[in-house]
Amino acid sequence: MADERKFDTFDIMTVMGIGVERLAEAIDDLAALDSDTLDDAELREVVVELQRQRARLGAVAARVVGRWDGRAVWSGDQSRSAAHRLARDTRFRWRWLG
Repeated sequence: MADERKFDTFDIMTVMGIGVERLAEAIDDLAALDSDTLDDAELREVVVELQRQRARLGAVAARVVGRWDGRAVWSGDQSRSAAHRLARDTRFRWRWLG
């Protein structure tokens, strides 16, 4: 018999919150990294690993955002689109795109 562990909403939100908090802390640590102090091999290693982790995060975000969009969670406040809701909620500025 498979071990089936069920989480209630509180448990899921707690786990998700901890994960996002740890991610934010890791990003803060990386932001403090002085890349000028790295030799070429270290710089290459950091760049490659950052890109790997960015791709993984992108895949996770795409899955979760896709579900959020598919359920039209964004429309709960009469937003015109998912993009507009997300831009407002994240305080994203369209001009940042280019």
